[in-house]
Amino acid sequence: MNNIARFFTIYWCIYFPTCIAYNDLPGFSSIDEVMTGIIVIYTYAMKGIYSTNKKPWKEFNFFLGLLAFYIVYSLILGVNVPESVAYDLIQQVRPWSVIYCTWILNPLFTEKQKRWMSGTMLLTLITFIFYHPELANVGEYRNAPFGQLAICTSMAWYLLSDKSKKNAIIAAFIAVVGLLGMKFKYYGQFGAWMFLLFYMKKRFNIKSMKIVWQISILVFVVVLLGWERFNAYYVEGMDNEQLARPMINRATWEILWDYFPFGCGFGGFGTAAAAVYYSPLWKVYHLDNVWGINYGGSVGFHCDSFFGWFAEIGFFGVYFFVVFWKRRAQEINKIVDDRFYKVAIMSFFCMFIEWFGDQSFFSGKGMGYLMLLGLCLNANFNQNIIDEEDEDNDEDAPKKKRRRGLIHLGFNFKAKIPKRL
Repeated sequence: MNNIARFFTIYWCIYFPTCIAYNDLPGFSSIDEVMTGIIVIYTYAMKGIYSTNKKPWKEFNFFLGLLAFYIVYSLILGVNVPESVAYDLIQQVRPWSVIYCTWILNPLFTEKQKRWMSGTMLLTLITFIFYHPELANVGEYRNAPFGQLAICTSMAWYLLSDKSKKNAIIAAFIAVVGLLGMKFKYYGQFGAWMFLLFYMKKRFNIKSMKIVWQISILVFVVVLLGWERFNAYYVEGMDNEQLARPMINRATWEILWDYFPFGCGFGGFGTAAAAVYYSPLWKVYHLDNVWGINYGGSVGFHCDSFFGWFAEIGFFGVYFFVVFWKRRAQEINKIVDDRFYKVAIMSFFCMFIEWFGDQSFFSGKGMGYLMLLGLCLNANFNQNIIDEEDEDNDEDAPKKKRRRGLIHLGFNFKAKIPKRL
């Protein structure tokens, strides 16, 4: 248990500076792939350890089997060269492995480890501002990861610190710093996070009209804050044949039917692999003349739409994508501790907004949301362990020590499930 927490603390403190803030430095461009490999190998090495969560293993192994199927399918179909399949595999495995491995490892941090984690993120956020003074320029490409770093730092502070109004206010101020990036999608994330921190007192219940109205107002505010970009890409922009994102979305729908039901396979369309190893489908669907995706060898706007990835996995893969997030939503709704509940909802909401932008979900920049969500999914699991151990022998000193270790992570073991409206 201590080894897992120590490993994850080091992993966390390396990830945020290297995979988000300074990923553009020489030698750091592939660090997220290395980090993914490390956590997967370590997770398998820790298989069977008492403190780990055994529940996700079955689903994780099914995912790996599904991945193997698509590798074979992609090679047999041969839409693009085998190198593109291998390149895409590295991208595809990252987000799902990170959330499953964090969920399985179930790290239980000490107070000192939590301070290291929060402190590293704060220091990274501050130094990012000085390292990238171009943040003042609206639309600067570095502004997006700055917003991701800011919102992750805010959520981590709220999750890893003691439960108090003071720490909620500090978390809010950290999120305010992210507004310096002036990204439209961050405005929506910021508004949602402030709503969860200070306004939401009871958990969501879609059967309550009051909650439905609150969610509707929140969605309206989020869309309003980012309307300029949303309108450009998903409303008026859908008829603009010179904008990469709308054209990719339109072509994706065609490919889903043309390659029914499994898609065009890895490296086939709408991803970095399909750009580096320029896929023939860009020309087939008349996108080779659209600015930003009319060349190969490097990534331009080829993966500017998250939904372009659906073309590779087809309706079959989209079905499992929906099932995955439906299950996570059900598990989030069962979380007892309100802090873990709020951070879990916010992590999912951040990813949801990112899906209407680019494919940062598949990059190292999206790993932060997934690690936070993975930690939150263990909230009830750890509380159940404590309840069982207390029933067995409440006077057993080693078990009390374990209880203290769990409390270090911030669990409120006496918390009651909030009443629904």
